[in-house]
Amino acid sequence: MALIGQVKLRERMLPCEFAYAVLGGETVYEGGLVALNAAGTLQRIQTAGSVVCAGIADGTRINSPAGNDVRAVRCRKGTWQLNVAGATVANISQTVYATDDATVVLGGLTATVVAGGANYGNGTFTTGPTLGAGAKAGQYLLTFTGATTFTMTDPVGDAMPAGAALAGYADPAMSFSITAGTNAFQAGDIETITVAETGGGLPIGTLAGIDGGLTYVRLSGST
Repeated sequence: MALIGQVKLRERMLPCEFAYAVLGGETVYEGGLVALNAAGTLQRIQTAGSVVCAGIADGTRINSPAGNDVRAVRCRKGTWQLNVAGATVANISQTVYATDDATVVLGGLTATVVAGGANYGNGTFTTGPTLGAGAKAGQYLLTFTGATTFTMTDPVGDAMPAGAALAGYADPAMSFSITAGTNAFQAGDIETITVAETGGGLPIGTLAGIDGGLTYVRLSGST
């Protein structure tokens, strides 16, 4: 729910601060998430034209009508306790999005598969990849070691459980099934699975951690 007044938020670390003039006709509230528009003036994230997160507003400005309050407002970055519904430790480092000046959500993840250009085998994914809570954005590499066996590495190159059959691969990051084609896979054939984040609003930073059940967000550009 969007703010109708100012709030006080729990701060996790010393933030950096920048000051910006507020867009004419706009009201920003202390403690609200704010954005810059293309002209470099400050506005609530839900206002059309928001380009980049500026941080947390350190004061309330009611510049409506335009010219009513032309004072700049400081925008504080750093890491803040913000309620990210449904977040778990598996989501740490995942992008967080704001849909208004008080509501933040995790982005979704999508998976795209590209077969290696030099593959001999021509089997296809018939189920999935279906992403789980452990999925990370980036490229997963499936490398065949035989017609029905393969190894898997995640986006940072760490090994995942190997596959012993084409059907029914399951891991906390993803699950899928592959159906053999007219040409059997051979050792060295590869499949690249690219996992990308999709937003539900304006990206504001990443999930920094969970402490005592509270979620903390590191705002973009923070030091």
